[in-house]
Amino acid sequence: MTLYVILVFTFLIQTAVCELEFPELELQNKIFKGYNTNVRPVNNYSKPVIVTVGLTLRKVLHLNEIRQSFKSTINVNLYWYDDSLQWNKSEFNGINNIEISYNRNVWIPDLMIYNAVEKPEDLGINDAFIRLNNNGQIYVWTQTNFETACEIKTKKYPYDMQVCDIVITKFMSSDLEIDIRPLEKYVNMNEYVEIAEWKIEDTSVKTTVDPINISVFVDTDISSVDVINYTSITYTLTLQRSCKLCFFNNILPVMVLAALNFLTFFVHCESGEKLSYPIAMFLTLAVFLTIITRSLPESIDGVSYLSSYVTFQLAVSAMILLCAIISLQIHHKKRKSKAQNRACRLTRCFRHQQMEIKECKNYNATPTENHTDTKQSETASQCNENLKSEDLSYAFDKLMFSVLGLCELIATTTFIVLILK
Repeated sequence: MTLYVILVFTFLIQTAVCELEFPELELQNKIFKGYNTNVRPVNNYSKPVIVTVGLTLRKVLHLNEIRQSFKSTINVNLYWYDDSLQWNKSEFNGINNIEISYNRNVWIPDLMIYNAVEKPEDLGINDAFIRLNNNGQIYVWTQTNFETACEIKTKKYPYDMQVCDIVITKFMSSDLEIDIRPLEKYVNMNEYVEIAEWKIEDTSVKTTVDPINISVFVDTDISSVDVINYTSITYTLTLQRSCKLCFFNNILPVMVLAALNFLTFFVHCESGEKLSYPIAMFLTLAVFLTIITRSLPESIDGVSYLSSYVTFQLAVSAMILLCAIISLQIHHKKRKSKAQNRACRLTRCFRHQQMEIKECKNYNATPTENHTDTKQSETASQCNENLKSEDLSYAFDKLMFSVLGLCELIATTTFIVLILK
């Protein structure tokens, strides 16, 4: 009997010592005793639990044009009051707050990412830690990656601007049970890590209330409420693509190749490179533009301006190659008498030889008393002698250079205006 009393006394002393040494353990055992995670933590059950939601953007991971998705790293902050988890700090050695893991079975609001790509997903609270204050306030912090649906329009690539949303709402609870409110009127950017491709231009937060008529689904005898409100919070991010890298990798090489392509008109027919040079430029441009086109993002709003500009440059290169072939044919073809007058006028026009143009006009004019047959023969002979194959090919090259150069200038100006406006 004496041994039994000694053992009981020893156990009570050890228990008292443990409670004195670990007051937080005693606190947790007390406040979680009989706690039910399926019951909303409010003393007045007619009032909703007010949950404050805050989002902090950490990093933009990727914008996928094919999947039409926006992937980012987000810090989620949640605040609410749990009336069942309160204590007097003076009774527990002045403990103001405690940190516990989510698997401690604390009531958690049924929040989700509504516009997730595959299916609505939770906020990653399962891996979160919870801070509980003595007044019942609960603070939840977690960091997770979200992939949300985003309508990406790349018609103005690489100067495009994208607007992506992250929509947070509730799985089942209505506003009568859980009232969600944004912590701030913007997305917190204090911890944002800049990336090279995208720049955050603006952020905003909007609260939307969607009324749902439940009388269509629920018998009016069962529910006294016909319309239930469901609140959702939309966090909007406006992203501007950083165009410096795209300009030097895509746009500038295209313009340089286009300029080099026009040098074909300055290559002489006798050099032997009149045809090989435009062929080499056409193949170079075709291979390079194919690589660029494959790297261009797909767009849901039609073909991008850059893709159209690239296709136009390839068409111009083909036209320059065709002009080189025609120029060589003119250079080596024997002229016919019927074409002499036209060729003479064209050549004199481009070389600004006013005297020879005047003589050609005199030759084509109707004979008068001031123009004898001898004079006409001498003028015609002079035109025929001055007109050479080099003159004809030179005039053709200069004409096509002016026409295609004007088209190139108009197309390039239009392209720049469209992507910058």
